[in-house]
Amino acid sequence: MLLSNQKLTSDKLQLTLPEQIIEANTLSFADKFNGSPFMFSHNLGNNPLSEIPHLVELAQTLMSQGGRIHCQSSEARFNQKAFSGGNVTKDKILECLTHIEESASWLLLYSVQSVPEYRVLLEKVVAELEELTGLPLQQDISWEDVYIFVASPHAVTPYHFDHESTFLFQIYGQREAHLFPFDPSTVSTEELEKYYFGDPNAGRHTNEKQNKAHIYTLSPGKGVHIPVRSPHYFKNGNSYSVVLGIHFDLHSYDWQVPIYQANFILRKLGLKPKQPGQSVLSDKLKIWLMGLISKRNPKNKYEFYYSGIDRIKNPIKSVVNIFKRLN
Repeated sequence: MLLSNQKLTSDKLQLTLPEQIIEANTLSFADKFNGSPFMFSHNLGNNPLSEIPHLVELAQTLMSQGGRIHCQSSEARFNQKAFSGGNVTKDKILECLTHIEESASWLLLYSVQSVPEYRVLLEKVVAELEELTGLPLQQDISWEDVYIFVASPHAVTPYHFDHESTFLFQIYGQREAHLFPFDPSTVSTEELEKYYFGDPNAGRHTNEKQNKAHIYTLSPGKGVHIPVRSPHYFKNGNSYSVVLGIHFDLHSYDWQVPIYQANFILRKLGLKPKQPGQSVLSDKLKIWLMGLISKRNPKNKYEFYYSGIDRIKNPIKSVVNIFKRLN
């Protein structure tokens, strides 16, 4: 199932795309895709999409039609929580974006492919990636998204990892990327289980892990690939930064999610659960059990992955709240 987003419309937004977006150079996408982080070149550098008036117009379009934008302070250390803060008003979002040079903030504009011009960009990039990797990506993609990340000078995006496979395109400004391989020395089994049970900040940075980082300096026209679950963090340069990200979930990894969720519960019960791929019978049983408590017709990505664990968590939260009231 490919989870999609509602289409948004705007008569004002215009996006000019080059004939070829990704410049393969000598990199072997086929060898490195989802195996190792790497840098590549592209033709979106200093594109008009990085201009603040365009971004403000895009943000207004998204918010007026139910789109999602995350905004928070950029004054954090790389080893602090990546996602924090509560709801921010629409006016505050536009203020931070308009004055991004001095607002000490970062903003994440989700699902910009809901605007038709960005849908064209997404389809073009996926087609190029299929050609570069030699893989039938469109068949494997279960969810896809285009986002724009805008951050103030010297902003830090703290250390974390994601379920998605990601391609980042630096459009404006400079950024230092610290990308880590995905292996047991950088992401523990317990971190994976905690992440898939709903904690986006499950990954923890250590000095030992830092020794394994691939460090790249990104400028307009450069980009990086972040494989599934590969930890990463970023540091901005002296100007604000605009990054376009294209990321997607893959069926070839999605099947492991309910297994990690079930394993989180089993480990809390004092057991030592088998990891995905170690036992076909165990895998099928865990997938079946988590499927029983998950929504059969999820409306979005969150429900697809987390409706089951929400049904586990909510009764526990209700009991805790009752005891809090009694005290």
